[in-house]
Amino acid sequence: MTLTGQDIGEAQGALSALFEGVLQPHGMTGNEFIAMRVIVTRGGELSPEGMRDFLASQRQLHLDRAGTDALFGSLEAKGLVRNGSLTGHGEQEFARISRSVGGLTSRLFTGFDAGELTVAHDVLRRVIDRAGVLRGELSAGDGLAVHAVVQDEEG
Repeated sequence: MTLTGQDIGEAQGALSALFEGVLQPHGMTGNEFIAMRVIVTRGGELSPEGMRDFLASQRQLHLDRAGTDALFGSLEAKGLVRNGSLTGHGEQEFARISRSVGGLTSRLFTGFDAGELTVAHDVLRRVIDRAGVLRGELSAGDGLAVHAVVQDEEG
């Protein structure tokens, strides 16, 4: 059996639904949690403007720059974020919700051995990297090169 974009899309949809289900009781959206995670993991390397730009560049979030501004406005209104950093309350909420997400993630991956998870991670990272290269070629007007790559890979 061949891995297809359809498989990846269906997995993304299933995980999004699961993720939203765990966040909803906490009164948080997936994008709000991801924004808080970006603050925690990249806060030292990105300015508040850089965080907004980074989130707007993540296509799976379906946000433009105005959307990221609204997202941060929502987090600020909830008292979770101020000036691009988590507040004390935000840190507590992020830790609490992260435990819920982590517990669910552990349950999700139960039954997979470490080797399977490593291979899956490596394949997904390579898909992300190659998609970025091909997207760059398309935006540079080199659609023929993308067509040639697809033809070459199909044999």
